Amino acid sequence: MRDQAVHNSGDSGGHVQERNVALGMQGTTLVEVKSGLNEGDKVITGGQSNYQPGEVVRPRLEDLPTADVSQEQSGGDK
Repeated sequence: MRDQAVHNSGDSGGHVQERNVALGMQGTTLVEVKSGLNEGDKVITGGQSNYQPGEVVRPRLEDLPTADVSQEQSGGDK
């Protein structure tokens, strides 16, 4: 497990906050966050170095994959 800092827009005003998180399993597109975030927190997923704590952002929600292994990679039918 690795610890890492991530930026999120953690308050209702969209202010960027830096949080320390503990990471678990990691795939090619998904990362398990073991601790440091709450369900529903919005996280900046790219270009984190472009944002500073306290900066106001307008979150843009994106559809994310729910699995990190495609049917072809897993060899299964599900």
